[in-house]
Amino acid sequence: LMCIWFDLLASILWDCRQSVALSFVVVAIFALIHIRFVSVMALLSIVVIVVCSVAFVVQLGWVIGVLEAVILVLVVGLSFDFTLHYGASIPRKGCAKHRVTVAIQKSAIPVALAALSSIIAGVTMLAAETHAFYQVGVFLVTSTSVSWLYSTFFFLPLLTFFLSSSKECVHCTKETRCIFPLATTTDITLHMNGHMAK
Repeated sequence: LMCIWFDLLASILWDCRQSVALSFVVVAIFALIHIRFVSVMALLSIVVIVVCSVAFVVQLGWVIGVLEAVILVLVVGLSFDFTLHYGASIPRKGCAKHRVTVAIQKSAIPVALAALSSIIAGVTMLAAETHAFYQVGVFLVTSTSVSWLYSTFFFLPLLTFFLSSSKECVHCTKETRCIFPLATTTDITLHMNGHMAK
């Protein structure tokens, strides 16, 4: 009987690793198709979210079992949601700073409300007397909180540093016009070039 238990546990561990790896591959393909220019940073963000979520539940004393293995496989797919929303709302043109600003303006409130609804659903399950429901509640609260935090405060700042900038940014042009309202774009360019030469 003990031999069967250890075989089952070894099988669960092996299958869990394979499923998580396969989930990462599927997420990577999806990211490359839909958000090509930010897919590397999105994948880095997702890896950090998964590692932090797993580390947190291990600190809570989770031991791998059938339910825990299924939950750990789900964390990859659920961690991609908020990052995908931010990545998909980034405009294709403009400077990096303003592209990220536009993504925040478009997606911050919907992402925060989605996170809040998932956290509330998880918190209601924490009162359950059934251990499986309690663990799903812990998982929902943990993975949603970590996913929202890292997609908002890690992924977006990462994009600010590594996102490519196009030469023409509508928002930068508007800011320049506010600073020099009487000057034309040519005058501003000449002024900037002359100022940089000094």
